Amino acid sequence: MVIVLIPLAVAGATCNKSPHESNGKGGSNNEIIIPAGDPIETWDSDGFAAWSSTGWIAYLHSDNIPDKPDDNGIYLIRPDGSEKHMIYPRKGFMTDFTWSPDGLWLLYSNSSMLIKLFHDGSIADTILTGLTGAYCPRWSPDGKKIVYHTSEGYLRGIWIVNSDGSNNHHIIPFSMFPLWAYPDSIFYVNFDSAYTPYAI
Repeated sequence: MVIVLIPLAVAGATCNKSPHESNGKGGSNNEIIIPAGDPIETWDSDGFAAWSSTGWIAYLHSDNIPDKPDDNGIYLIRPDGSEKHMIYPRKGFMTDFTWSPDGLWLLYSNSSMLIKLFHDGSIADTILTGLTGAYCPRWSPDGKKIVYHTSEGYLRGIWIVNSDGSNNHHIIPFSMFPLWAYPDSIFYVNFDSAYTPYAI
């Protein structure tokens, strides 16, 4: 396997940063003025979209509109806007959605865990726990491995783990945003151009 370095200036640690990501809200910011009180920060957004091989788009809906029913969670929708439905309620911070190659599992991060969700929401399986700043998980083309990066601590950098959570190990220090390049290469952003390509 050949891993190619792409030195870039990087801002932020997640694959798809949003204005509210640091506090887990996600999406755009609007302010509603309540006549009898102080301004209340509100948001109503859809983000972190990921397209599956089976023709579904998964995304996270998040809002805190006063007096609105709680419909925060992970939704699926067809590209033409049809068949929209929620498959899993929001549970804290959720980001960086990515589908398994067969379209059966949706993987996401909550910063400290990597969690895979069955496509209909019926099974939520925690792959890894106890992580620090874990983001940008990506399945290998054969679905057997997952790469991701951690942005904090002395072991920051790119990690690889089997899709069942076994054999988690650190492979490339001080790097982030890994992407599989079909069939067996990884592109990533490196903080130091002195590093050389790393073969797994």
